[in-house]
Amino acid sequence: MDILSSHFTIINNIISKLRTCNKLLENMRFVSFSDIYGPVFGQSEKVDQLFTKLRNKIGGEIDFQQKGFELLGSLDTLFAATMASTAPSSS
Repeated sequence: MDILSSHFTIINNIISKLRTCNKLLENMRFVSFSDIYGPVFGQSEKVDQLFTKLRNKIGGEIDFQQKGFELLGSLDTLFAATMASTAPSSS
């Protein structure tokens, strides 16, 4: 039972972090970087490099979220199977 409890704690932590990421991304949903910083694109190689780096990091975070949700689905399936196999039978 202690292992199951620690797994639920891990899942809750993952969910909390994913919700935080979603909230941060939702705040920028209607504004794009090109709307704000479009006039400076192409004027400085350093600025362009920094935006490319930022875009890559955001893409990495999106991939991380997708993998996190996949992991969460797998863990839910595993826990459901574990609970079904350990549940007392009604016979």
